[in-house]
Amino acid sequence: MDDDVAKAAEARTRKENLPIPFNDAGLSVDQNFKGKALSLEFTVEDEGVFTMPWKAGMIYRRAAGAWPEAACAENRSEYYAGKDSDTPRADKPDF
Repeated sequence: MDDDVAKAAEARTRKENLPIPFNDAGLSVDQNFKGKALSLEFTVEDEGVFTMPWKAGMIYRRAAGAWPEAACAENRSEYYAGKDSDTPRADKPDF
């Protein structure tokens, strides 16, 4: 997706949707970057649940500054043991 198209989509999103106070990573967009962006769009169809298909999407643009590395370990809760699991860690990269 071209930069101008991504900026127009972001402006339309801000105008038409409720504002989201924080993004997932707390990163701001690099307004000076003129390269391409990633557009993710999907459609959900489930006749047993929804009366009609619905669509959603997200545009990812380059972040301003360094992108911090963070481990993403979903649902670390061991409900049966009443504690949280440790986040997996590696001594060195595997690439």
